Amino acid sequence: LSGKYDLICSNAVFQWYEDVALAVKHYYTMLNAGGVLAFTTFGKENHFEFADSAERGGALGYRLNYKDKDEILAKLDSGIKIEFEEKMVEEEFENLREYFRYIKKIGAKITQKEKNGISLTLFKNIEKNFFEKYCKNGKITVTNHIYFFIIKKEKEENGE
Repeated sequence: LSGKYDLICSNAVFQWYEDVALAVKHYYTMLNAGGVLAFTTFGKENHFEFADSAERGGALGYRLNYKDKDEILAKLDSGIKIEFEEKMVEEEFENLREYFRYIKKIGAKITQKEKNGISLTLFKNIEKNFFEKYCKNGKITVTNHIYFFIIKKEKEENGE
């Protein structure tokens, strides 16, 4: 990506950057004066229920390392105008299989740790743990922890 843009948008990509603030700075330099960088990424608590249920079932390595908002914001230049919002949105699933279908449908993976997938025994343990601790209305509940960023480049920057 090169050039100058009035709008750069991204949904659910920035969590893959090792240094989110560095990525923001890079895209910010690509904005025209008055341009906007708008993106969403996931927070530390995103789908924590699955990771916790897996860990309680004896499986480690299912917790993703999402960045904390303070970590991201602290690294950004104080001259950058940032609008930030955070939301926690719960979703309910009939069972763990339905949750896995959802994950697959959105293009994500539960893990790259298990080349052949999760064993039936582990699957049953995770589902049991899910229902014991994260059940509402007879369904398992998963939290989407979402950060919304809107960053505007001031008109007077770049001599424009």
